[in-house]
Amino acid sequence: AKKVGANKYVCGRFLGKDVYDRQIRKNKQQALRNKQLASRKRELEASREAERMRVATQRAEARRSSILSKYGEVNGRRILRGEVWIGMTAQMCRDALGAPRDVNRTRTALRVHEQWVYGSRYVYFDNGICTAIQD
Repeated sequence: AKKVGANKYVCGRFLGKDVYDRQIRKNKQQALRNKQLASRKRELEASREAERMRVATQRAEARRSSILSKYGEVNGRRILRGEVWIGMTAQMCRDALGAPRDVNRTRTALRVHEQWVYGSRYVYFDNGICTAIQD
């Protein structure tokens, strides 16, 4: 004779209730571990981002300090704002705008003429001094 209720089947699958209950507990435990891992991962990413921001801030402050000590208060602030003006040196321009995308150079007996290309902006130098700006 078959014992009624001793081995009930659930969810239309051929699992005993005790096996089914163990699987449910196991699934809940795994879901909890996954949540904890995701939380730790978010915390780690947040701390890495905070560290990147701290380093970027330090670099920016070091650059600011270096530019101001190198060129003085007035010219240093102009360079930090990314300004370009006639009469500035090539190094000042590089500090203000970064490296040009391209440099076209013409050498003559008396001078070196350069055209620095920054996207749609062109900066012209004669012997290392800015002589023209084309926007």
